[in-house]
Amino acid sequence: MILFFLKKSIQKQKKLIVGAIPGPIIMGELFDRACTEWDGSCQKYDPKALRLSWFAFAMGIVVLTAVFFILQEVTWRWRLKRIKPITITI
Repeated sequence: MILFFLKKSIQKQKKLIVGAIPGPIIMGELFDRACTEWDGSCQKYDPKALRLSWFAFAMGIVVLTAVFFILQEVTWRWRLKRIKPITITI
């Protein structure tokens, strides 16, 4: 029983770690691409490029979420059609 809980705990931690890694990397890349003056670190950002990259990233996430939501709905409705209704007779 202890091994079961340990396994579930480790799986939750792996999901948290994998979910948290891409965010800072992507955000750092967005900032680096908007930089116009480098001197060891970025000295000046192009506000228009930064604004457009943030908007494109946010819209990409929205579109990806919508695609997965539609895919989930289509799959769920397809499965509901395949399930035979249970009838109870008394």
